[in-house]
Amino acid sequence: MIEAMDRFCRAAASFNARCVPLEGEFGNGRTFLAENAWEELETWTLAGLDLPAAWRWSQVRAAVDVKERYFDRIAHARGVDDAPGGGRKPLGEEAARRIDAIRQKCREDFDSLARRIEAVIGD
Repeated sequence: MIEAMDRFCRAAASFNARCVPLEGEFGNGRTFLAENAWEELETWTLAGLDLPAAWRWSQVRAAVDVKERYFDRIAHARGVDDAPGGGRKPLGEEAARRIDAIRQKCREDFDSLARRIEAVIGD
């Protein structure tokens, strides 16, 4: 089981107090991993896509309204905004083919979680 909370849901101290202790309570070969996601799913998706040349990754990553400012715009431009999840499914599938790019651009949360998953599965 994996739980990811974004920066707007819980402060890091609350996250550490609530979730980290749970990781040790899932005995019998089960694993619970919690990660304090700095960004929303849309940011992780954008990290795996080729973005318009005028967009700077640092601005995308820092945006509080990344869904409205960037994700919705790229979904509309690619004609997938009417797809399931407002384009999350097709764009997510495309981005998933570039996990290395997502890990590099989102080291604080996505890569941290990925490293922990690798440690559990022994990859």
